[in-house]
Amino acid sequence: MRNLLRVLGVATAIIGCLFAGVSVVHEQEDFPPGTNFNFGLITEGAQLEKTTIVSHISELAVRLGTPIFKNAPSFIDGDANVDVIYFPASGIQLQGRVPWLSAVDGQYVAPEDIGTRTLTGSYAIQSAGGQERIIRDWAEETGLELTGFDRLSPVHTSSQLVRSGIGYALGTLILLALSSCLFIFARRRTARKVLLTSGVARWRIHYHDVWEVWRTFSFAALFTYALIVLACLVWGWTRTDPFVWRSFTQLLALLAICLVVTVAASRLALPRIRDAGIRTTVPDRRLNLGAGVARALGLVLIVFMLPLSIYSATLAHANEEQLQQWTRAQDAVRLQISASIDSSAAQEAYISAASEFLSTSAQENLPAFSAVIDQLMDIPVPDGYDHIILADRNYINLMGITVSDLALVNVDSSTRDALSTLATNGAGISAHYYSWNNEDAFPAIGPSLLDASNTVKTSNPLIVVLENPYQELDQLGALGSFLVNGQVIFSNPDKVLELATKSGFSSFILGVDNVTDAFAAEAQFQRILKISGVLATFIAAATVGLMLFVAALNWGNSNPEQIFALYTAGSPRHHIVRTRIRKEFALAVIACAIGATLAVMQLDNLLYAGTIVALVLLVYMGGTYWTHLHVVRAISLKTIHRT
Repeated sequence: MRNLLRVLGVATAIIGCLFAGVSVVHEQEDFPPGTNFNFGLITEGAQLEKTTIVSHISELAVRLGTPIFKNAPSFIDGDANVDVIYFPASGIQLQGRVPWLSAVDGQYVAPEDIGTRTLTGSYAIQSAGGQERIIRDWAEETGLELTGFDRLSPVHTSSQLVRSGIGYALGTLILLALSSCLFIFARRRTARKVLLTSGVARWRIHYHDVWEVWRTFSFAALFTYALIVLACLVWGWTRTDPFVWRSFTQLLALLAICLVVTVAASRLALPRIRDAGIRTTVPDRRLNLGAGVARALGLVLIVFMLPLSIYSATLAHANEEQLQQWTRAQDAVRLQISASIDSSAAQEAYISAASEFLSTSAQENLPAFSAVIDQLMDIPVPDGYDHIILADRNYINLMGITVSDLALVNVDSSTRDALSTLATNGAGISAHYYSWNNEDAFPAIGPSLLDASNTVKTSNPLIVVLENPYQELDQLGALGSFLVNGQVIFSNPDKVLELATKSGFSSFILGVDNVTDAFAAEAQFQRILKISGVLATFIAAATVGLMLFVAALNWGNSNPEQIFALYTAGSPRHHIVRTRIRKEFALAVIACAIGATLAVMQLDNLLYAGTIVALVLLVYMGGTYWTHLHVVRAISLKTIHRT
């Protein structure tokens, strides 16, 4: 009994710390260390040079009287790295490593060292209130666009995580506590009857048992928690302050919930004098009813959460793998192009400079191009395909796409004619047409490359590989639009700026931004979701195992004489448990049906949810059969060898 309580306490501490750690990691995405208030900023529409925007943000830090922080994620050798751009308020620049809680690494970066890091995104400060008006006035003065304000709220973060895989893990933990308490009080059934008939007050029995359970359980939980905090200190987790405070408060909340569950289970199993002489007492019936309800609720929750958790983990893994494809382009950049080319003279200068720049950069194999063209213009998608994707050879090579991934196809003349309108004066384009022969989605750039959600994951596209896009596409029309929206990306930014200066195109470039920053942040987020889903799945499996054991033990302790009589009379064990198994099967079918209905409503995928339900039902019934056979043998042997 004590070992079961210790296991439960260890599980509570681990889940509480994991929940706290995940919540802090989630908050780090928008709130770097030492901040509690943020505001979103879009810099592309202001038509200001990057150095000017940096100067404006530094000025805002001085005006606010507090430094401004901005997360700057990137890929370093395939791993996600998060630097923090630090705009000082007093001229004192932070240096060294950023104290992240998670396993990512990063350095503080001064404004003058921003380089190709993008300025669009979330900026954070340490605010005591009243600074929102200053930020709004500053945005109006500079012409930069604000996208909203947000304040750090641990309660809000926790409420969001409760609906995720880690939240489902907490739900199963509570059911684990309930089923464990039912198991413990089932074991103490006879001892409680003896104490009651000996004259011990019911409240003393109740208090003593709850205290014994709670003392063993809470000591194991707090001891495990202390070891986790010590490990954090030894391993150098520099953000232990918010983690310790958050995890301690959440652990106390979990302990309080488990205490309520323990008290409820003890009250449910508390015997009464008038029932002491009855072989199957009222508390026994209550205990069996409570165990049945706990198993039913557990199955409903598990059947509901398993499809969601497995789907979430699978989807997160696929998304992470998709985003990891962009590690090949970790040095690629996009250009911020000025929109001030309204006059005829400016247009002529732009066309001349852009033509020379793109021609010379193409000779150096610097540009790579991709666009989902049916999202940008009214063009019919041929039957059998979900999108039409334009790309050049450099982009195909950059994404690691091989010959086996593509299959040459023919397209009708209407599609060719529609695509020819992208060329200068409709002269036509040189292209090859392919279908996609890979289970993974094709990594195309969507309408705009401003964040990771703007990539289009298409599994059955028509891929149009252009041979000479920078010579054939209209400089002011299609190609100009692709260049402005970031669908043309470049490798070797230093060489790009050199060629832009030589061609005169640098006068139209407002800034140079790395294209993989957003993908690195999104990859980290997907990794968290994947771990969360896997964790919830394992905890659900452990809960099922314990519930099976509790159900079998409760049944065995309620019917020891009947089991012994049938066993010694030569009845096979599977005959003894046959009636019980039928009842358990009916309970499991009803619970699984309810859980499956909820899962289908959430996922809208009957086949996926049905497969998971069938597996859960199969495992549950197999486990029920095995545990009941084991209990029959154990109780019979115990009765035979009793002295």
